Amino acid sequence: MDYDARVQRRSFLVGGISGTALIGCKPWTPPVEHPEALDQHELDTLAAMADTFLPGDDGTPGAHEVNALATIVEPAHGLAPYLSELVADLDQWCLMTKLRAFQGLSASDREVALEQRMGLRGKLVQSLYRPAYEGVLALAKLAFFGGLSNKLGTSYLAFPGPSRGYAPGSAAGAYSSSERPWAIAVGRGSSIRVDGAGTVSAVRVSAFATASDDVTAMLRVSAPGGGHHDLPLRANQDDALIDDVLVPLTGGPAAGSWRLEVTTARGIGRLELWSLRVRTELDDRASNP
Repeated sequence: MDYDARVQRRSFLVGGISGTALIGCKPWTPPVEHPEALDQHELDTLAAMADTFLPGDDGTPGAHEVNALATIVEPAHGLAPYLSELVADLDQWCLMTKLRAFQGLSASDREVALEQRMGLRGKLVQSLYRPAYEGVLALAKLAFFGGLSNKLGTSYLAFPGPSRGYAPGSAAGAYSSSERPWAIAVGRGSSIRVDGAGTVSAVRVSAFATASDDVTAMLRVSAPGGGHHDLPLRANQDDALIDDVLVPLTGGPAAGSWRLEVTTARGIGRLELWSLRVRTELDDRASNP
């Protein structure tokens, strides 16, 4: 699927969140006062739902990278009493229509199943739990754009600060690597191409890694002008995050090839994505004429 088609499909999937439910796999049941703790299958299904709503692709962060699951299951947000029933409703629908539970579906079939249960493919296949589905969608988006766990989502909105916007022709902006995930090993790396005018007045770096082992590594960020800065990465059989770190690589040209490379590494892990947020002196002048 090309980029425009993916954008249109995602916009359709995560569109408006209003309306009422008509029918479902099982009757709507009121939440219990003290809901049972979610089991691993339920947690994994909710995470898969969030990833379907906000997938991390093309080197950009998604629901997993911003830890949307923690936001969805947080009792203070009000969905917790309904989540077990929601997972059961979704699995029952998928078993009935695809002969397998939601987690066993392909990415495209997951999208279709969620669109059906949310009434986006007709009210006859809409779930009585539609408000809960919409709640999962809303909380996943909140985790991403609200920066509740980390700033990976907000890094793709705009550079913070008083600027009224980037100066015309400036190389400023948010950039991410489009390369596929790669193993964390000495000498491995990837580059991001930045085009435009201006010298760097500020640059922030984010990186997200997963690990099946205890991983310690040093990641070197190199600027087009030749300067570099090292960032430590550590993961204990889990995710690891370099969260929008301001690095001292100012004064050189913003345009050119920025590179992230592993200089030391121990353990088995994978670099899922990395990104830059760049600001130039042109933007500083535009915001402070």
